[in-house]
Amino acid sequence: MRKTLFVALACVLGLLVAGASSAKPQPKPRLGPLARILVAIEEVGAQVGRGFELLMGEIGDLGSSQAALLDGQEEVLDRQEEVRQELKELADLIGETHFLLAPDLLLVPVEGQMCRDDGETLTFRIANVGTADAGASNLVVRTTAPINPFPDGFFLPTPPIGAGEHYDWVTPLRDIICAFADECIVEVEVDGTGTGLISESNESNNLYLELLCTP
Repeated sequence: MRKTLFVALACVLGLLVAGASSAKPQPKPRLGPLARILVAIEEVGAQVGRGFELLMGEIGDLGSSQAALLDGQEEVLDRQEEVRQELKELADLIGETHFLLAPDLLLVPVEGQMCRDDGETLTFRIANVGTADAGASNLVVRTTAPINPFPDGFFLPTPPIGAGEHYDWVTPLRDIICAFADECIVEVEVDGTGTGLISESNESNNLYLELLCTP
């Protein structure tokens, strides 16, 4: 009986020892050189993949920023074009206003004569038919005689002339202007400084050629 119990006890102890031995963790098998290289390559590939993902994310953010910048530039260009158009419209409006509110000097007859000759003086009437007052200007009178010692003519300072008013220029230079021809024929230029002192609504009516001065 004792022998049987001893054998049974020995069997139980053997089973316990075997179970304890089998519960111990098994050591990992050592990798060979090729396996270690493959593992390292796999780890490097994983790191490169993560870095690539980060890089693509930054590129995506940069692309969004560039798109926003391009949109902003387009808005600026559109606004510049709008400003240019507004300035053009303003310039056109100013030009129209200047045309509507501007003086216009021209020569008008005096008792039916554009150049009135009384034997001692010559009379020219300068009228402002514009819609604004005219400042001071010059009346230029040139002789058309073949012999002309004064090719630039005679500059007669003209005072300011209000809108709708006129000024009679009576010059005592009649004998000088008309001394070189049988008939006193002159050329007259209103606001004739060469550059023009007055900005007029009509600049085409300032020059008068071959005016015969008569009583």
